[in-house]
Amino acid sequence: DNLTPSRILRLPTDMPNMDVELPQIEIKEQFGSVAEFGEILKRRYIRNAKISALRSIVLSYLATIVKGMLSALWWLFRGPFDSLTVASENFSSRTMSGKKVPRYRAFTWWVPPLIQGSAEGTYRAMADLLGNTIFFIVLCLNAIRHALIGTTRPRAQSLLDGLVYGFRGLVMDLFLVTWMQQTALQTRTAYQDYGSIWATIKFIRWMLLSPFGPCLGPLNFVASFCEGLAH
Repeated sequence: DNLTPSRILRLPTDMPNMDVELPQIEIKEQFGSVAEFGEILKRRYIRNAKISALRSIVLSYLATIVKGMLSALWWLFRGPFDSLTVASENFSSRTMSGKKVPRYRAFTWWVPPLIQGSAEGTYRAMADLLGNTIFFIVLCLNAIRHALIGTTRPRAQSLLDGLVYGFRGLVMDLFLVTWMQQTALQTRTAYQDYGSIWATIKFIRWMLLSPFGPCLGPLNFVASFCEGLAH
């Protein structure tokens, strides 16, 4: 009867596990039956579950684009800094050991490590920024799919998985196979739980949204491909 756990499990994310903190609860100066106390505990635990789920989503997904930008800026400075630090130590050790150093190297020793460090920092910055941006795009596409039909995609663990799952989802969505399956499932569930009136309302709603079904095919393919590419 409680829809909160099912909604949490159907969130448009791909987290296989989630930590939910359930602290000790003390109830004082309240009287009632065992069922009433159970209802009080259920409401408090559900509230903790909602807070934990939203915190995990914000920190793991919505903040990825910010994390990618900060990491990219960090690598743009860290790459040249690390290379210059190592080159400076090597140059100092050579001069202190008495090894002869060409005169031009005394003024240009920092140029090669600066170029190499800038190149490595730029590569790592683009990798972080691109990876986190792709994950954010996948989250947005999953949210659109979840809002329209309330289903999730198979998780792509590699580029090949992304191509296979994306093409299969593209075909199924273009021909409204997924849409018809969800229409039948949601209508049957509403009829069993709430009766024929609510089932009719559900069926009409799904029929009105059916033109959006083929639009989900390309979005499904792009989301699966991007997810496989990011992994």
